[in-house]
Amino acid sequence: AQNLQIKNSPNIKVLGETTNSQIQALWQEKHYTDPEDIKKLITLWEKIVAEKSNYRDGYLQLALLNYKIYENQKALESLKKALEIDPNFAEARKLEKLITQP
Repeated sequence: AQNLQIKNSPNIKVLGETTNSQIQALWQEKHYTDPEDIKKLITLWEKIVAEKSNYRDGYLQLALLNYKIYENQKALESLKKALEIDPNFAEARKLEKLITQP
C-alpha cells in the first residue's frame, strides 16, 4: 500500500506508516460503518487502552465506536474516562453533548 500513489493526494502518517489520505478515507468509510467491523475495532481499542490507561484519544475512539452501534451507555463510560484524563478535551465534550441530547 505504501507504493500506491494517487495524484494530488498528500501522504499522511498513521501509526508510523505512510499512507495515502484517499485510501485511508475509503478504509475508514468501510470499517467505520459495518457493525461487525466496528465491534472488531472496539476490541482492538479496548486492548490499547488496557495497555495505555492514560490514552485519552483511545477512550474517545471507544466512545465514538460504541455510539455508532447505539451502545450509548458504553460510549458515555468511555467519554467519562477520557474526561477524567483531560477535563478540557473539547472533542470529548462535543461527543458527550451529542450522545446526551434528548
